[in-house]
Amino acid sequence: WLHGLRSLPREEAHASLTALQGVGKKVASCIALFCLDQAAEVPIDTHVWQYTCRHYLPALHHKSLTDSVYRAVGEFYRERFGRFAGWAHNALFIAELQQYRHLLPTHLTPKSSKKAAKPSPSPTNTTPPSNAASTPSPASKPRRKRRLSLEPLVENDDQS
Repeated sequence: WLHGLRSLPREEAHASLTALQGVGKKVASCIALFCLDQAAEVPIDTHVWQYTCRHYLPALHHKSLTDSVYRAVGEFYRERFGRFAGWAHNALFIAELQQYRHLLPTHLTPKSSKKAAKPSPSPTNTTPPSNAASTPSPASKPRRKRRLSLEPLVENDDQS
């Protein structure tokens, strides 16, 4: 039954999942996005709701997340990000985490965040200090930019 939901339109797959006892809108959206190849499905939880109100739809700030508002927010993301709206939403969700914000592509950065972003200072001295072998204290340790890689998450078809 669950595997058969992959061939249904997004709305029908979501409705079938929410018909199950204990499965709400967000859980159904997560299952549809992450398990049923429904890349346009947008799970909306409290963090996504707050992010959406803060950066995209401030008029919804004082509204409750009713069924109709849940659908409207999902449609907003689908109109803005297209058929991969669920994955775009996921990138935005992760970008809300401080340690990953620098990985968000600029074309996905909300306008209000662009103003708040400060340019990185350019290094004035690129020569390592003479005591480079010693471990710097956490307070003086420079922050490294990490690249987000999906390689460990991708299974090799040849091994299965």
